[in-house]
Amino acid sequence: MRTSKEQAALIHEKVSQHNSTKKKRMKYIYSLSTLAACLGIVFVVVFTTTDLFNSPEPPYGQNRNEQQHMAYVYDYLNIFFITEQGSISYESVMMRFLPHDIFAKWVELNNVNDVSFVNSLLDRDIEVIYHGDPAAPETAVSVQLGDYAVFRLTLSHEFTAYMDGERGRRLIESLEKTFYYYLGFDEFDLIIE
Repeated sequence: MRTSKEQAALIHEKVSQHNSTKKKRMKYIYSLSTLAACLGIVFVVVFTTTDLFNSPEPPYGQNRNEQQHMAYVYDYLNIFFITEQGSISYESVMMRFLPHDIFAKWVELNNVNDVSFVNSLLDRDIEVIYHGDPAAPETAVSVQLGDYAVFRLTLSHEFTAYMDGERGRRLIESLEKTFYYYLGFDEFDLIIE
């Protein structure tokens, strides 16, 4: 038979082992939770900065004829255009804040009706900040949008017919001003397909 001191020591040893195992499990669960949260943040940041402006179609492949349950921002937006005198002016228009709609209004005001919107992308630099050791899975990570944004607009090859001379330079300038007023980017890349 064991004495009461031996039994107390045995019970204390088992409780210590149980607490140690429990702490290891909790540390593992916290590590996985932190990693999942960080991956979720990266996923949200990447998809909100890249897919928002990629397609002239509504998100998730919805058909325009189907009933949609998407909320779009409607507000006044300045659309820049070339006047008959050759200067750049703007018209404030109430419209949906979607790149293909903005481009369609710009086309209408600038009378370049054969040019088509192909694609657009707002690309922001992303900074991943490690708080601790980057090699350790339990390290806290934060993702921060950077200060520099590039807007890439792809148009159909018909736009090349309008790019020559002073009028062409002003058309490109009015297009850049229109989207800058909407997005506020640092760099504008015009791509012709």
